[in-house]
Amino acid sequence: MSDKVVSFRISKDSIRRVHFSEPVKHEVVHLYPNLLDYRGKSIPDGNNPRSHDEFLLTSAVAKSIRNTLVEHPEEFKAINRGLLVVAKNAHFDDARQEFTITLTDWERGFVEGITEIPKHGLADGGTTDQVIADMQKEGESLVDSEDKDEWLAGLRKAQIHMEVLVFDETEEDDIADAITRICQGRNTSQQVKSWSIADFEGNWDWLKNILNARYPEQIAFEENSKAKCKATVLDVLAILNLFHPYYQGNKSPTSSYSSKGSIQKLYETRQAGFVQLEPVVVSILELHDYIYANFQKAYRGEIGDESEEATKKSLKRYRSKDGKEVFKQHKAPKPLNFTDLATHLKVEPGMLFPVLAAFRALLQTNGDGKLKWFCDPKEFWDKNGCELMERLMDSFTQHKNNFNVLGRDANVYRFLYEAVQSKRDHEELSKLRAQIAKKR
Repeated sequence: MSDKVVSFRISKDSIRRVHFSEPVKHEVVHLYPNLLDYRGKSIPDGNNPRSHDEFLLTSAVAKSIRNTLVEHPEEFKAINRGLLVVAKNAHFDDARQEFTITLTDWERGFVEGITEIPKHGLADGGTTDQVIADMQKEGESLVDSEDKDEWLAGLRKAQIHMEVLVFDETEEDDIADAITRICQGRNTSQQVKSWSIADFEGNWDWLKNILNARYPEQIAFEENSKAKCKATVLDVLAILNLFHPYYQGNKSPTSSYSSKGSIQKLYETRQAGFVQLEPVVVSILELHDYIYANFQKAYRGEIGDESEEATKKSLKRYRSKDGKEVFKQHKAPKPLNFTDLATHLKVEPGMLFPVLAAFRALLQTNGDGKLKWFCDPKEFWDKNGCELMERLMDSFTQHKNNFNVLGRDANVYRFLYEAVQSKRDHEELSKLRAQIAKKR
């Protein structure tokens, strides 16, 4: 991968540098470039937990950013949250009055079904960056010189607050974790704001009616929901996405785990498929908790028609590369979100989602296009959970006990889905044979 170098003019007075030693040695450079000098979309955003494609320009957040640039360009640097860039290094050329950002690990990779997230790039502010690029392009395309001059004059008044983070590469082991925390933390507020707007606009109404009937005041649909809420609408949609009709053939719903920040975008583009799930929404959430609560029992062989007694296998044998236990235990049973079930074991979504997604194979379409279960999914888990757990843990071992990698591997999702599909096919065939035999 070749280096990505981004340069733009800026005065020395618009740059401030701050050095930190904790939690990882790094430097933060605060910049305020003019929007005729900095080019929007010049910095790749592969390390951003959400993509920022052009169609997002129609969102309420993007429209608000644009309105600020048009109506109050001189206040933009104070009103807008700005851009956050993680870079290999950052350099200011005093003679040329030019600032240069260099990225070495900036391109997303895709190896054997697993997305590799780069360290460098635009970690936050992607929507702002897209709006800036669009307005620059729009201004340059104006033919009338007076209109063009007026448009560009507005951009000339505007500055963007940019933070460039440069980490000390000698602490490489800690850098990835620090960058992940920064990206997740910086992207939280915009995500919460946008799903609050979605609630205000009534986008969740059909789902809200279902969930409020079953879980009154327990699911948050906007940022100011009561503290006693157990989960958010985005948590629910991430689970429902595992069962979305879109995922057919070789498509796997890894986005529920790897790109949770983009779940709202997926909902907006695939809403019809989510609505198809209406009859099974509650049963999917209950299945989530049922598998979660019985995760350890399935591993120990305590469920299933043929199980006589538990094995002495323990999930404590699975440890990370630094020797720490992968599976954490709560001191007291922790209540789960969608049922009255509780468990001592903490199961990460990277472990649970591939198994849960496999049960998509048990859904079938009603005559009205809605979905229903081929058979009771909990009973299916009781009967086949031990075998599915065996397959999951084999994959987990192959992935060196890393649930983050497991949760992003499309092949694991397909492997488990095919196992459930095979069991279903066998059961359908058995029923068909019984029907034929009865007629004879």
